[in-house]
Amino acid sequence: MAGVTRSPGTLRRSGADRGQLLLVTALGLTALLVVLALVLSSVIYTGDLSTRGTKALDETNVLHVQNEGVAVATRAIDAENDGGVHSYESMRANVSRELST
Repeated sequence: MAGVTRSPGTLRRSGADRGQLLLVTALGLTALLVVLALVLSSVIYTGDLSTRGTKALDETNVLHVQNEGVAVATRAIDAENDGGVHSYESMRANVSRELST
């Protein structure tokens, strides 16, 4: 008959060995995922702390630049409107000169 039985010298794993291997692997993966989550959390927290103080400063600078731009443009338009009727080229040159100062 064909060999349907195992020879006595071969290794044979029982179901308990497979279960134990599965359990050890699951615990290892769990520990790896927990460490990865902690590292990612600390990186995000550190990034948040490093940018916390500069946000207010950046917003203040943006508002200051915006207000200055509005003031310069208003001054240039008012000066052009008060000057009378001009050609397009002269108005463009006057506004460009006013905005560059």
